[in-house]
Amino acid sequence: MSEKTAINIVLLILTIISVFCLSALLVTNLDKFEDKNSIFALINIGIFWKIYLGMKRYFLETDFGRIEPSGLKLLEFSLFRFF
Repeated sequence: MSEKTAINIVLLILTIISVFCLSALLVTNLDKFEDKNSIFALINIGIFWKIYLGMKRYFLETDFGRIEPSGLKLLEFSLFRFF
């Protein structure tokens, strides 16, 4: 798998989660605003930063030559490893 395909998969996953979380936030806040409804926004922000920092770590590791560029490694760093 190439890096381009892996990046497209990661962005697709991020888009799906963002659409779900932000639409759920909008729907729950239309009834009445409560603090517990903002959990959807916090989930969205947390997942975004996890994916962003994972991708950043992957590209730093490939720039320093510690790992070989690979789409599967990119998916592993951005979706499964926690930093």
